[in-house]
Amino acid sequence: MGLDFRLCHLTPLTFHIFTFHGVFHDRTTNPLYDVHVRAGAQMVKGGGDFWFPLSYADAAEEHANTRENVGMQDLSTMGEVDIKGPGAERLVNHLCVNEIRDLFPGQVRYTTLCNEDGGIVDDVTVYKFG
Repeated sequence: MGLDFRLCHLTPLTFHIFTFHGVFHDRTTNPLYDVHVRAGAQMVKGGGDFWFPLSYADAAEEHANTRENVGMQDLSTMGEVDIKGPGAERLVNHLCVNEIRDLFPGQVRYTTLCNEDGGIVDDVTVYKFG
C-alpha cells in the first residue's frame, strides 16, 4: 500500500525541480498583491520574479507587533507537491534532511531539501497522509 505525502512552502526558485500549479493575476503577482499594496507594504521582487511584501513598518515596530500580537506570512506564491505510491515514503525520506519514516498519518514535519553536495535547496513542510 502506498503512502501519501505533501511537500509545501517551496519557493519559486525551487519550481525548476517540481511542478507548481497556482492562480495568479499574472506571472509576477499573487492573489494578495493588491491587499499588501493597500496596506502600505514595501514590495520587493523576489525569487521567480514574484513581488513580495518586505515590510509594513520599520523592523523594530514589526518585531514588537509580532511579539505582542501575531505575525503572518503570505505563502500564496509557494508551491505544493504531492508524492504518492509505494515508494513515496522512501523518496521523501531520501529528499529531506529530517527523518520522515517515523511520521504518523496526520503529522507534519518542517525540514530542508539538500542538493547532492549537501547545500540547502529549500525549506519545506512535509505532511503525511494516510
